[in-house]
Amino acid sequence: MININTLFTFLYSLCFLVLIVWLIKPSILAKKEAVAPTRKKILKIMVPILIIFFILVRVTTDDSARQTIEQQQTKQTENPVQEDKKKIEQQVLPSYEVVRIEKRRTDYFVYQVLVKEQANRKQLEQLGQEIVKEAKKKDNFRELTIFLNDSPEYIDQVAALGKIEYSTNDDSFSYAIEEKDWSKRLTPEEFELWKQCRSSIDNERKVNKDIYDNDIIEKFAKQRNISADKIFDIFSKQYKWLYNT
Repeated sequence: MININTLFTFLYSLCFLVLIVWLIKPSILAKKEAVAPTRKKILKIMVPILIIFFILVRVTTDDSARQTIEQQQTKQTENPVQEDKKKIEQQVLPSYEVVRIEKRRTDYFVYQVLVKEQANRKQLEQLGQEIVKEAKKKDNFRELTIFLNDSPEYIDQVAALGKIEYSTNDDSFSYAIEEKDWSKRLTPEEFELWKQCRSSIDNERKVNKDIYDNDIIEKFAKQRNISADKIFDIFSKQYKWLYNT
């Protein structure tokens, strides 16, 4: 691209050169000596005009160059801001594991996913998009459902962290994910007690289908010299975590 400042300078120099040649060697542009006085008059008029023209060109091109520099500086200032916004919008995905892939129909798959780190709703939504992206590389499907859990014990039981459904028909996602307060999640000790008690309930039920859960919980607590209320509180806390109540 030709620089406008260079172009105007060239044109100015060319005009000035033609004028000088015309003055010094009139035979080039005029054959009669009688036109000399006319040339001098024109010269007196043209020289100031050329000088004014040159000054105006310089001012204009300087302003244009200044504006170009300012625009470039503005873009350079805006670009980092835009990049920062993109980084904020693009969440860091938590580590995860696709525990199992089920083919429910020829064109319908179910993914059981274990999320191994704390994650917010936006991160889980983007995680679902990433899983679908990877699934397309190896599976041919029209519909895909992703169940998200934070513990292997919940798989096949609930979707503790939510559910994501995807359809290739309109390339759309449907999210059933609520924001979780991770401080209300069971502690490792609480989770272990819940898991053991849950196992006791399942075993007792196999022997006696009419037995009440509360009776099994009280028996479990007594065997371990733990307050039954503590176990009940753990079950209540776990229920609220699962269903966000």
